[in-house]
Amino acid sequence: MFGKPSSGSFYDTVRIGDLEAKRQLLIQVDDMESDTHMKSDGILGLAHHYASDRSLRGETFVSTLFREHPNLPAQFSFYLTGRGASDHESQLVFGEPDLTSHSKESSFRYGKGQYMSTTDLWLTSVWSIGWGDTGVEVTFPDRGTLGAPALIDSGSSLLVIEPGVYDRLIGELRWRFNNCRNMPEQQILSCECPPANDLSRIPQLVINVIDEHDEQFSLCMSPDEYILESVDPLTGRTSCVPSIQRGSISQPVPLIFGMTFMRAFYTTFDLKNGRIGFARSNLSPLPGQATCSADTQPVLRRSIWLLSVAVAVTSVIFAFYVFFVPGTNLPAPKMQAAPTKVQQGI
Repeated sequence: MFGKPSSGSFYDTVRIGDLEAKRQLLIQVDDMESDTHMKSDGILGLAHHYASDRSLRGETFVSTLFREHPNLPAQFSFYLTGRGASDHESQLVFGEPDLTSHSKESSFRYGKGQYMSTTDLWLTSVWSIGWGDTGVEVTFPDRGTLGAPALIDSGSSLLVIEPGVYDRLIGELRWRFNNCRNMPEQQILSCECPPANDLSRIPQLVINVIDEHDEQFSLCMSPDEYILESVDPLTGRTSCVPSIQRGSISQPVPLIFGMTFMRAFYTTFDLKNGRIGFARSNLSPLPGQATCSADTQPVLRRSIWLLSVAVAVTSVIFAFYVFFVPGTNLPAPKMQAAPTKVQQGI
């Protein structure tokens, strides 16, 4: 995003609100190869950190913060608002999340944290992504109950989808709008908005997440949440832009859910347990505990899911049987005499 910066590093104290992290490693950027549209003085990195990395020179900010404040619950939460929410400010909450003030729900639903245990990224597990009540859905059955890794990233503006998945999804939106055109530089789609900006015929975006018990729960986004309006400065016409960007085959994971997604859900990053939780934002037009499905054949979907679970369980049981149950060595097969006749096949 920034090209190859020229920079130096130093230690200093970082203060956010009434919290401070002492002797935090900072990087000062002096020169950058390319311009950026970032309207801020810097970046607060919120990557998690492993104990095995302690031999390195510096620690991440969240690692330093929670090490110096051991009584603070090791998690942080994002409450993001849009431009139209003048009565509500975006908040970054360290420690105990404030569900009462920020969500329509009383608890978080957590995605599986297995990917986080082997990477340094904030990842959750996704079974499928698609459009509500259309039958258009992309699943990742080859990954079984682990699902596809999805990066929850406050540093991205849109939902960035790998090309193969994006191409299978975007066609369903294209025919529902008029005069759509691709914008190659941004890798997004821009269309003429419906009369009176009526999005009632546009489907919900359905993201099915896998939890730590290998069960699915749906995260629904209404078109009001993922369709952005943009005014052409020359013509004054309003364009509707799905906040879904065609990514690249080199991106680290198939799915990246940025700030557009995080405005719909109060999102907590649980550093202690290595997982990410979601609760419906109180600014979302959808109700708490909203459910949605991309399937026109829910019974078939459930059958595929149960088959994946059964295969995974059977594999674990078989491995346990082979390695841990005594006396499971199979007798050697008896040798049979070679046949005296050779039968020629066709």
